[in-house]
Amino acid sequence: MGEPPAALSIWIIDPPAAAGAAPPTVFVLHGIRDRKDHLLELGRALAADGHRVVLVDLRGHGRSEGDWLSYGVRESVDLARLLDELTARGWVSGPAGVMGPSYGAATAIQWAGRDPRLAAVVAVAPFTSLRDVVRDYLRHYLPGLGELIPDRLVDDGLARAGRRAGFEPAEAAPLRAIRSARAHVLFIHGRNDRNIPCAHSIRLHAAAPPGSRLLLLDGEDHFSITRSGTGTTRQIIRDWFRRWLTASPTPESIRAETTDPS
Repeated sequence: MGEPPAALSIWIIDPPAAAGAAPPTVFVLHGIRDRKDHLLELGRALAADGHRVVLVDLRGHGRSEGDWLSYGVRESVDLARLLDELTARGWVSGPAGVMGPSYGAATAIQWAGRDPRLAAVVAVAPFTSLRDVVRDYLRHYLPGLGELIPDRLVDDGLARAGRRAGFEPAEAAPLRAIRSARAHVLFIHGRNDRNIPCAHSIRLHAAAPPGSRLLLLDGEDHFSITRSGTGTTRQIIRDWFRRWLTASPTPESIRAETTDPS
């Protein structure tokens, strides 16, 4: 049932070779209907801090394979396989972290819930579950009418979508996954987010491992915080990975690769 493992298109941004231990690695994920290209600036900044950065096109996006999205269910498995492959090739050694906005944030949390190798996560405007976020989108885009749609119709629609795409929608649940995570998780959410209200991050933070942090930003909505962010937001993200992955600032260089999990 469902799609086979997807070959993922990635870019690796390296700090220059240096003596001693291999640099810590940060995986950077994009939001829905986006691609890795749009997070290249952040990737370069993280590499300048001494990280090896892996920018990923998630399945069904950019140059990666895959016809169906599963909202983190199958994507988190893809990413665990990617980490396996990069480790086997000697490109990842030591602590690893992951960050992403929105869809990428939810995927990052679900990956952390299944993979204890991740030491740090930055989740920008994540959702607690696919079902919860669908309800919020209905309220936002169908004001008044969205409140009248019964839960049964939402559940039936999700079930049909899951059968067609070959995954179980109930498993797209970062709130459940985070209870199994060992990573230090930073949640960043705009208080003016109407697409995915900040209540999602508040609930996730309450269930997160010790050492996690919640940052709610005034005046930020879903698009301002996930598409571009601010210099302050980017600095907070860099500081989080420096703190938990213990990198040191260095320049960077870029190379592109495509991995095949088969």
